[in-house]
Amino acid sequence: MKELNQFNNQIFFICLFVLIGNYVLSAQYKGYFPNAVQASGVSSKFNLDTSFVEVRQLDSQIIKSYLKDKDFRYFENPEDTKTLWERFKDWIQEQIDMLFSLDPQGIRQDIIQYLLIAFAVLALIYGFYRNEIKGLFFGNKSIKQIIVNEVIEDIHTIDFNKMIEEAVQNKNYRYAIRLNYLRILKLLSDKQIINWSPEKTNHEYLKEIKSNTLFSSFSVITNDFENIWYGGFIIDQNNYSLLVGRYRDIHSLLERYQ
Repeated sequence: MKELNQFNNQIFFICLFVLIGNYVLSAQYKGYFPNAVQASGVSSKFNLDTSFVEVRQLDSQIIKSYLKDKDFRYFENPEDTKTLWERFKDWIQEQIDMLFSLDPQGIRQDIIQYLLIAFAVLALIYGFYRNEIKGLFFGNKSIKQIIVNEVIEDIHTIDFNKMIEEAVQNKNYRYAIRLNYLRILKLLSDKQIINWSPEKTNHEYLKEIKSNTLFSSFSVITNDFENIWYGGFIIDQNNYSLLVGRYRDIHSLLERYQ
């Protein structure tokens, strides 16, 4: 019985809360819209407008003159507002649609954009790898300067001191590096560390070196030489001074080698 009374009290308070809330909302509505008109007070009768309406027509020539006037053109062709990048993306979209027969809306534009960016990055990396774009940074003048007719030199007949000095005076640092490298090969051959032959590769010479110290030093200058001579890397006087120090170190090491 006690539980039933509690339930009835809950129902009573809920109903009281709803009634009070309805009253408050009604009062607020009237406060916000004091001039509100009840629907029942609106008359359903209206008067017909019997005033005379004169229909005017513009001269067709005047209309044509307005159409030709650019100041009265308030619209643009959407195709004319697209940038070159947007047109290129649209073209890529069309090619993909034709290739896979997909609905144009089936591939999101952001995916196309990411693919284009990835393609550009890969092309840039490939360009660096092939040294196709080095001219953008070093210029054609330096490239023409380093073109040297490569012949198979006999390292035992070259006057290295004289030729290196001439190459440095002519600022042909690339060829000077080559001469320094060939002089190291001659010293390795004189010490019978390697068996020199014009047909051998630099890495074949590396395999013949047994000393870990010599192997490490010769590996460093071999990497530098191949990047400069075969890779087309351009060096200036500062770079040459830094690199030639490595050749002096290995030269001193070979002179002490027994």
